[in-house]
Amino acid sequence: MNKKSLAVLISFIFVLVYTSTAFSQDNAFDYKKAYNDHVYSLQLYSDAHDQYLIQKDKYLQFETLASKTDAQEATREMLNRRDESLRVYLSALRIKVMETDLLTIETQQDVLSQLDIEISWYETQKNKYLETDSLEDLINKSNETMSRYETHTKLAIYNSLLEVNSAEVLEIRTEQESILIRLEEKLIEIEENKNKNTQKIATWVGDVKIELEQSKAQEELAKTFYYDEKQSYKNVDKRYGGAFDYLELALTSLEKVDGYFKEILQEIKTAD
Repeated sequence: MNKKSLAVLISFIFVLVYTSTAFSQDNAFDYKKAYNDHVYSLQLYSDAHDQYLIQKDKYLQFETLASKTDAQEATREMLNRRDESLRVYLSALRIKVMETDLLTIETQQDVLSQLDIEISWYETQKNKYLETDSLEDLINKSNETMSRYETHTKLAIYNSLLEVNSAEVLEIRTEQESILIRLEEKLIEIEENKNKNTQKIATWVGDVKIELEQSKAQEELAKTFYYDEKQSYKNVDKRYGGAFDYLELALTSLEKVDGYFKEILQEIKTAD
């Protein structure tokens, strides 16, 4: 075993992408169980990684046969836990996609197909790190997983997260548009009964419509920006980051709408 190889193995360990936005707790039992499984699996990986760092340092310090064996076993366990953590994450994300409203059937099937392919690949990789593997064997096998993650898995994850987050933005906006319709009906009723001067409220309703349109435009920009190189893993981190920024702007507009609705409701309740 090579000391230098063990010291630099950490550079081969990639960081899994976990976007909290996609994992907001909900009431669906299946998803809650999948989410808890994800958290548990991630903790096991974290513990194994901590142990790997301890055993690596001991080997680099003492260079004994015992410390060499302990370091190699800790490395193998850490890599097994890492890969399993990613598989469990993909499975949880799959359930999240299935439970997300307002995804078109075509989009849902496309995203699920991508996730299923990746889940299947990681299933076939279970326990591939053997007790008889040398450190170089472990590194080569880890590199195979890392390559798969960079070229396929990460793209499937980002595609899923983008569609889930976009659908959640759409759901909020759809609810607000329904409120807007009822609000406009109420204004017509007030005008017909001549109960109140509605000019100010009508102006504020116009502001609501502007923000709703802004939100829709930002959501569309998010997908346009992300899918500029659809199904390509090149620059996917940058593309997802930019798309997520657009979705945050879309949510900001919807948050403004919530505030506007409260002001309008208060104004309606206030007598002239």
